[in-house]
Amino acid sequence: MRKKIVHIIIGILLLGIGISLIKEYRIKEAMQLTQEDILEDHFYDQYEWISDRFVRNSFTNEEQGVQDEESIFASLNLLYMEYLLNDNNRIGFEKVVRFMQENLLTEEGLVGFGAHKDLDLGTMEVIEKTSLADNLKFYKLLTKAYLAWGEPYYSDLAEKIAEKIQPYNIKNGKFDLRHEGEAEHGEIELYELDLKGLALLAEDQMLQKDIYKQSKKILKNAYIHNELPLYYSSYDYINKVYIETERIDTLESLLIVKELAENNGLKKDTVKWLKNQLKSGGIYEQYNTHTGIVTSHEERISIYAVVAQIGKVEGDIELYTLAMEKMLKFQVKDSKSEFYGSFINKETGKADCYENLQALLAF
Repeated sequence: MRKKIVHIIIGILLLGIGISLIKEYRIKEAMQLTQEDILEDHFYDQYEWISDRFVRNSFTNEEQGVQDEESIFASLNLLYMEYLLNDNNRIGFEKVVRFMQENLLTEEGLVGFGAHKDLDLGTMEVIEKTSLADNLKFYKLLTKAYLAWGEPYYSDLAEKIAEKIQPYNIKNGKFDLRHEGEAEHGEIELYELDLKGLALLAEDQMLQKDIYKQSKKILKNAYIHNELPLYYSSYDYINKVYIETERIDTLESLLIVKELAENNGLKKDTVKWLKNQLKSGGIYEQYNTHTGIVTSHEERISIYAVVAQIGKVEGDIELYTLAMEKMLKFQVKDSKSEFYGSFINKETGKADCYENLQALLAF
């Protein structure tokens, strides 16, 4: 009798365990669907929509190019192009490309910055000369647009851009990360590097692989140390050494982290550190390079936006959600406010174009 009771009890326990395992499996399955939904941009759609509208109303002109008051920055337009391409917004993307072609494209290539001399006449004065980083990004985005939509206009324009920047970097099978204006000095900004854009420059496949490999190695070796698993942002190309500073600019370093994530080169220690910082308070503007201690407690929208983008690339739902929740605290959700949908710097009370574009890319 006792044996029978024991068997019954064991049977009930096993049944209970089986039911709980099924429930656990179903919960995990449901969680997986939720994770996919979030990473596929469904969960945060309501916040993206109002943010996108604010950017269009406040930072674009009649031609739909990004214009910060009287100034036009290539880098800001490139960020917006990246967002529109990711959003599969073919019409919006083409408008921005044509705007840049008309206002910022010269015989030497895409210029970094221009300003209107006469707002009534709409004439433009070039302030900053061509930038390798901007031209590379423009070239890559045009190439990706051609692959996505098959429009020859993009591939033709990409070829023209490549012709203007290629001679400065690839000569006789040798590769130099510096563009023409940097030939006299060796310092390069690593956070501006675009690995895939660099690789695409070379027509020869072996040289493409070599360029990509060299550039990726330079970024990976910029790793500081395990106490501060971020990256040095400047490199002396002549002496082949990283320029060490007492304080690290977190945003610049995170742009390198994102680039490595997109090219399967990110260390897991960095992801773990980012999660720990988000859970324990936040990720701040500056850290001491040697100790890893915070040296500036200012929080930036773009920092959380870039971390969210890293989480997206890595497919890490926890990192993505933690960063998005931090970022969304800066968004104006009062529909009666003139800043509705924007991301506001709490110290200045202003909506910065760069910060808002990076936030858009996080969605």
